[in-house]
Amino acid sequence: MKKKQMLQPINYIKITKVTKYTSLKLSIMGLIVGLFLNACSQPADFYYVDGREGRLKDYNDKWLLINYWAEWCKPCIEEVPELNHFYQQYSDEYAILAVSFDSVESIVLMKQVEKYNMLYPLVASIPKPNLGIGMPTALPANYLRSPEGKIFGPLLGPQTLESLLAAFTNAKKSN
Repeated sequence: MKKKQMLQPINYIKITKVTKYTSLKLSIMGLIVGLFLNACSQPADFYYVDGREGRLKDYNDKWLLINYWAEWCKPCIEEVPELNHFYQQYSDEYAILAVSFDSVESIVLMKQVEKYNMLYPLVASIPKPNLGIGMPTALPANYLRSPEGKIFGPLLGPQTLESLLAAFTNAKKSN
């Protein structure tokens, strides 16, 4: 009769040492990867209405129009078709960010985007700390930002396609 082979007991100390070593090794690797990823990603300067993160450096290759508006501001609403036209026709050279003067929830802003057929990006959070400009004293207020980050404006009152092009031309000359 064959003798049943008994399983040898596992050495608890070796497993503990291997587990602690492996656990420590994985923890260190996780820490290194986390630090690397954190160093590579920059915090958002603002958030779009749809929740995406936005960074001003993403606009460093073109001029940026920052439009402060409010739903209760009739001239702001009247300006929307002109901004849409500007955005559609000149988006290769210029970008637009609309900023609501009022602090309202993203869901409300999304409804306003649909209601007024805003085709250009709308910011859910006010990016003023990162822009270096304060809140405007009148609406609508438009600021121009050069690719180097220099701010021009404000252009107060409703703008037209022609007035925006003229403002950008003048800003480019003085930049």
